[in-house]
Amino acid sequence: MPTKLDITEIPVRQLLQPSADSNLAAYLLRPAMLRTMPRPDEQGFRTIVARKFVDVKNEGTVYVEFDDATAAYRATDLYKKHPQGPALYKNDGEATWSQRPQARETVTLKRSLADEPVPETTLPGKHPRVQSPGPQRSVEPPPASPRPELSQNLRAQLIDGPLQSLYPDKTANELETFLRSYNLSPGQQTRLHKDMLENLKIPEWAEQHKQMSRDTGNPRRHDLLYSEIEPNLRHLRNGTATTGLYELHLSLTHEYLDSFLVKAGYSRNRNNCLYRTDIPAVFRGDERTPFELANDGWMLPRYNHKPYATTQKAMSVTVSLKAAKMYGEDEPDPEYLLYNSQTNKYPGKQPDDASGDSDASDASDVSTTSKIASSGSESDSSLQLDLERNYETTRHKQQIQFVYAIDSRNMEIVLGEENHAFNRAANGPNWFPEDDLEALLSVSRRGISADRIWVFDSSHQKAVRVKDLQDHADDTDDAYARRVEERTHSGVDNKDEYDRLIAEVAATGKPVLSLSGDKEWFANDIVWPSLSEISTNAALDLPPQSIT
Repeated sequence: MPTKLDITEIPVRQLLQPSADSNLAAYLLRPAMLRTMPRPDEQGFRTIVARKFVDVKNEGTVYVEFDDATAAYRATDLYKKHPQGPALYKNDGEATWSQRPQARETVTLKRSLADEPVPETTLPGKHPRVQSPGPQRSVEPPPASPRPELSQNLRAQLIDGPLQSLYPDKTANELETFLRSYNLSPGQQTRLHKDMLENLKIPEWAEQHKQMSRDTGNPRRHDLLYSEIEPNLRHLRNGTATTGLYELHLSLTHEYLDSFLVKAGYSRNRNNCLYRTDIPAVFRGDERTPFELANDGWMLPRYNHKPYATTQKAMSVTVSLKAAKMYGEDEPDPEYLLYNSQTNKYPGKQPDDASGDSDASDASDVSTTSKIASSGSESDSSLQLDLERNYETTRHKQQIQFVYAIDSRNMEIVLGEENHAFNRAANGPNWFPEDDLEALLSVSRRGISADRIWVFDSSHQKAVRVKDLQDHADDTDDAYARRVEERTHSGVDNKDEYDRLIAEVAATGKPVLSLSGDKEWFANDIVWPSLSEISTNAALDLPPQSIT
């Protein structure tokens, strides 16, 4: 006689879902606001200048304030544009919070959650730099692909759910290490979660992928991960990403992630920072006139960055033309205007400065060591530095700046967003500037060849090489460029004179970088005029040697 079977429902831990009538969307911090945020403390608080932020499980990060009326912390709009949001409660044994106390285990039939929406997370591994929300960029959305920002959420669900049930004796850390050994892409994690809810075992395809990912001689072992991640790299770089790529180091083994980054086009310098040499252009706002750069033949490093990121000296640039325009619209830094040229080793003093020579000399020494780098001490520059002290400044009244495009092909560029996302080991103190969309260009002490430097007109839709601008001005009148520059240094807003010269250079048939005004331009958007049209001097800079 067949044995009678008793069918009993199995207790399954229910995944926490936000209540349907609560909405945290208005309170979630934008990814751009999350930079170098400290880890949660024992109470789950990330504290910045006495403000408390918490990670809401499966949703994102919010600012909270304690509400005496409800005796609970509530989601709060950082800018007080919305009333206080729902109350939040810390999850037991976790650093995360939820909109209601954790649900008890309930008895239910195990079923697939494939048709249920997976809550998004806005938890990149970056720290917030609180800033006012600006208008959203009108940009082309990233290509459709499995969304990497779900990886942190899915990883937690896999560990807390099927993997914990399959391996009840393993700790959460052990399960995380176990899952990482499979080197699954975000899309594969989604597939694994679905498969394991239907059948509580590691599927054969995951085992096969694990073995292939360990085969360093297999040229195709990164193909699936590359197909998911690569389409989002430019959006990450440009600050236009709608997906977060900040959790790959938790999903992949160190070796697999590093070898994937090589496939994706990154190299690693001696400071353990990722860099690329295939970025066609970067941008910079600067007070130095195009005539000064053309006459010197170089743009010297301007700021004394600490040598934590680049192989050689670091020059600050941006991957966004819009950001460079914002810098260019600011007034010049008064400290820079104390130098009559970029080759002055020491600052001068204004005509009405009554300080004594000894005081000025002391100030010069302090300024040189603290901020200004264009002096190029111990320089290998071909420029002859001017060692004069206490000279009278001539451009301390200058009001305008210029926006430059720099031909950065074959130059080492350390990109901020990519290093934050893929290179946590390099995120040491002061290793990288904090401005959004900022990058560091690795240059020798002599700086960047003027052949690589193009100056924009005030519409920022047309740029010509600074050398072509200088040559055209000299052909018109030997002293014309000097007179234009003197008016700039004296405080005249004479952008129209540079606009006119740029238009005249373009009319002569010289190479012109022309950009439409109906889109936002980023580094990888730039296509330079044909190399046959321009000097080959800029191509003489060889790619830096990769130091691993």
